[in-house]
Amino acid sequence: MDLLHIIDALRVLLAICVFGIASYADYRTRTIENHVWLIGGAAGSVLLFAHLFTISAPLLTYILALLAIALFFTPYINLERYRVSETTEMYIELTLYISIASATFLTGFYWFTPENVIPMGIVGMQVLVRAFYELNIIHGGADAKALMLISLVFPTYPQFLCIPIYKSQIPLIEQVFPFTLTVLFNAVFWFIFYPLALLVYNAAKGSIKLPQALFGYRMSIDEVKGKFVWLMEHPVDGKIITRYTPDKDEDERIAEEIAELKRMGRREVWITPQIPFIIPIFAGLLISIVAGNILFILMGIAVPLPCASVLVSSDYFHISIFHAS
Repeated sequence: MDLLHIIDALRVLLAICVFGIASYADYRTRTIENHVWLIGGAAGSVLLFAHLFTISAPLLTYILALLAIALFFTPYINLERYRVSETTEMYIELTLYISIASATFLTGFYWFTPENVIPMGIVGMQVLVRAFYELNIIHGGADAKALMLISLVFPTYPQFLCIPIYKSQIPLIEQVFPFTLTVLFNAVFWFIFYPLALLVYNAAKGSIKLPQALFGYRMSIDEVKGKFVWLMEHPVDGKIITRYTPDKDEDERIAEEIAELKRMGRREVWITPQIPFIIPIFAGLLISIVAGNILFILMGIAVPLPCASVLVSSDYFHISIFHAS
C-alpha cells in the first residue's frame, strides 16, 4: 500500500473518531462543541500537507493550502472578548471569506498546476456549504461545519485496499462532483422515504392533514417545551400560519410562540422533529468511503474496482493488492 493510500486510511480513521463523537453528542443534546471540529480540522490540515508532500506539489500549492485551511477556521472567529458587535464580527468574517476565496481562485487559475486543484476544491466546497447554510438549505450550523470538515479532510476521493467498492468510470466527474457532495447526497438519499414514514405514522394515529402529515406530526402543546422539535404552526398578528421549514432563530422564539398559541386556545400543534443530522452525515460518509456514490451506481457510471484479493505477507504485514485479469 503506497503512501497516499496510507494517508487516505488515516483520514478515514480520523473521520470515524470525530464523527463518532459528534454523532453521539448530536443524538444526546443536538449540540456539538466547536473543539470537536477544530481538532478534526487541525489533524486534517496535517494530513493535507502530507498529501501535498507525497505528490511533490509546488510551493504555490502549499500557499493555497494555507489559504484553504484559513478559510476553514474563519467561522470560529470570536471577537466578543474584544467587545466587537455581532454585526461587525459578521462583516469581518464575510470580508475574510471573500478575500481568501478570491485570492485562492485568482492565484490558482493564473499559475495553474494540477496540484492547485486540491486546495481550490477545498475552498470551493467551503464556499458552497456556507452558501447552503445562509440560504437555509442546511439548517444547523453544526451540519455546515461537519461538511466543511469533510471537504478539508477529504480533498480527494479516498481509496485504499479495495474500497470504495464502486468507482466512477469518468475521472473528470470527481472534480465536478467532489467527495463532500457525495457524502451529502448519500446522507439525504434515504430522506426521500422520510415523508412516507411520517404519513404512515400519522395515519396510524388517525391524524391525517396534508401536507402537514408529510413534514411532522401533532403534539400536545404542553409537551413541546424541552423536546427536540420545531413548531410548524406560528402565531403571526393574531393568526396562525404554517411553515414547513424552520428559521435559524427558531429555537430562540419557541417559548414565546408556545405561550401565544396557548393564549389563542391551541392545545395541540403540528411540529417537525429535529433530526440529529450529523448521524445521517456520518452514515453517508461511511457509505461514500466503502461503497462510493449511490447516485453514480444507480446511473450505471460507477463500476466495481477490479480488486480481486488482498493478501497479507508475514514480513511487516506487507499488503499486496492483486487486480483481476
